[in-house]
Amino acid sequence: MNRKRKIILIVTAALLGAVAVGAGIFLAVRSHSRVPLVCLDAGHGGKDTGAVSGDRLEKDDNLKMTLAVGRILKEEGCRVVYTRKDDSTVSLEERYTLSNKKKATMFVAIHRNSAENESANGIEAWIKSTEPAPDKKLAKNILRQLDKVGFGANRGVSVGYRGDKTKNYAVNSGTNCKSCLLELGFLSNAEDNERFDRNFDAYAKAIAKGIMQSL
Repeated sequence: MNRKRKIILIVTAALLGAVAVGAGIFLAVRSHSRVPLVCLDAGHGGKDTGAVSGDRLEKDDNLKMTLAVGRILKEEGCRVVYTRKDDSTVSLEERYTLSNKKKATMFVAIHRNSAENESANGIEAWIKSTEPAPDKKLAKNILRQLDKVGFGANRGVSVGYRGDKTKNYAVNSGTNCKSCLLELGFLSNAEDNERFDRNFDAYAKAIAKGIMQSL
């Protein structure tokens, strides 16, 4: 083999190798972009405690559950972004803006409920007043899985804003993707709190499963 031909073969092999590496990187990035991205929103935080029951603060329960659900989703191959991962103050606008900026596939806000009537109990989910089918499916899937574990009353899917169906919770109306706001039992109800603590892992798995079913 003469020197010129040998050089041509070496250069050709190098170029083909570079193309192969580039193609591999492109496919990896493209594949990664297709992996669902779930934005999890731990309600309240920082100076905003949410509901309070004795020493129990809603913001703490919300964060603990949100992080647990996120860990499970990651194990299942989803990408997860959190509106907060610690006890920090985050505005409503910052929450849905993050979801939109990251182009999330879905947005799920996690809260605990509260009422003056301490007998009020159970789970519910809130969606936009326009009742988008994907949002309703997401909410129903999660409630169905939670109901299998058992969480007092299943109060179903509610539309709009408490007391006014024509309005919306900001985290629902502000997001560009399908979304719902979960109320995981009443902080004002002793039985709901006991169930929340006793079945914590099962509830986290149920929420994650409902989300996965909606992807």
